[in-house]
Amino acid sequence: GLRPNVRVYSSMLEAYRRAGMLEEMESLIEQMKAEGELPDLVAFKSLLRGYCHTGQAEKAENLVAMLEDRGMELNTSVYNILMEVYRVAGDIVAAEDVAERMLARQLQPDTITYTCLLSTYVEAGDIKGAESILERMKQGPSSPSEEGNRGKMDIRDGKKNTAVPTDSFLFSKLLLAYGRAGKIEDMGRIAHRMKEDNIELDAVNYDCMVSGYARAGDVQAVENVIEAMRCAGHHPTSNTLSSLFVTYGRKGNLAKLTKMFQELKDQSCASTDDDTTVGQGATSLTDFRMMNTVACASLIQAFCQCNAMEQAEEALTWMREVGLCVDTYAYTSLLNGYGKQGLLARAEGVLERMIVAGHEPDSPIYTALLDSYGLAEDLQGAEGVLNRMRQQELIQNAQPYNALINTYGRLELLEHALGVLERMDRDDIEPDMVTLKCIAYAHHKVDLPYEIPEDLTALPEGVCACDLKTLYAKSPYEDGEDYPEVPEEDW
Repeated sequence: GLRPNVRVYSSMLEAYRRAGMLEEMESLIEQMKAEGELPDLVAFKSLLRGYCHTGQAEKAENLVAMLEDRGMELNTSVYNILMEVYRVAGDIVAAEDVAERMLARQLQPDTITYTCLLSTYVEAGDIKGAESILERMKQGPSSPSEEGNRGKMDIRDGKKNTAVPTDSFLFSKLLLAYGRAGKIEDMGRIAHRMKEDNIELDAVNYDCMVSGYARAGDVQAVENVIEAMRCAGHHPTSNTLSSLFVTYGRKGNLAKLTKMFQELKDQSCASTDDDTTVGQGATSLTDFRMMNTVACASLIQAFCQCNAMEQAEEALTWMREVGLCVDTYAYTSLLNGYGKQGLLARAEGVLERMIVAGHEPDSPIYTALLDSYGLAEDLQGAEGVLNRMRQQELIQNAQPYNALINTYGRLELLEHALGVLERMDRDDIEPDMVTLKCIAYAHHKVDLPYEIPEDLTALPEGVCACDLKTLYAKSPYEDGEDYPEVPEEDW
């Protein structure tokens, strides 16, 4: 019969990787060896990606070390994959070490290398360090082996010894990072720097700026950036519209939301014979062609923030009428709106309507329902929602527990809040940063200091216990905002 070759095995390995079946990948590698089909670099790279995407840094390092010891000719992409695991962890030292090893093997860094290294600094909360990567690319620093430069990757084009040009993609990382951090002046400075470097802002750059100003609640700046975006020949994207909706919602600008919604309805009814005019009005900020499920959910959320539940329901109905997929995100936004007004029966009704429509409830919508009961100070109801999630095996992370801790904290029931923390430990749910914020808030409500236990010290870079005591004196859930982001798969 036919015998599978390395190519077939590599395809199987990649299929296993996409399915997250790492044990099967390891077994298949051993099977290849037993059958005399030595895995090639493509096969090993699939396994390496599997380790890196699941955060198994030690296994990833052991695999690369084994390949190096065998004398296999590794390329830049192998080290890029390895660097990715440290990017996710925000481990700058380890990422820089991988870059050193690349140079030691005379491998030339590519755009992916730079992006990954820059992103590592961003993940670690060191945005200035991330920005320094651009300088190192531009200036072409001395060889890292020279005194004073150890541990800093030389980002010159190795053979030509010239600076590597930057592009708008890398600047997007910085724009988004500064926007998330609320450092609006730095975000504007980066945009200005792009112009000085003759790098044209693309749609993603504009979206990152819109997202940043939306977080800051600066309506005028959001509108100005969108106008500049249109003048530069870029149409508003779904991310643009999502940010604009949420900005209006946060400011309670129901009039502008209503106007935009009417424009969208008019555009959706326009003739499809010539859709080039849709969204091209001189003053219109809308574009029906860019409306997707996320943008529509943001519109519903914005109406809810304005306590305009009738318009929120109308937006949900309109989504169905124009053929847009109504998913759990839209229902969650609507449920949140009713929950924040204390209309628990209607919030439960949204969940029932979603189930009748054929959608499986997920963790976010149940967490929103739990928080709704918490806001209404219905502790029995909140605990009941958590039990429903447990029965349906929907507790996948700390979010529902965080909402419950926050509820007890708001009601100054510190012992109950700490009891939830103990339940998390019993249920093998790892506390996250929001958990710590909620616990710190619960202590603040009863005017007690909070010392982080030794087993809860996994804080992000640059965050310490005193930050929790001073910065989180209000509930992490007080704003209740879901800020639209620019998904990297759209970049």
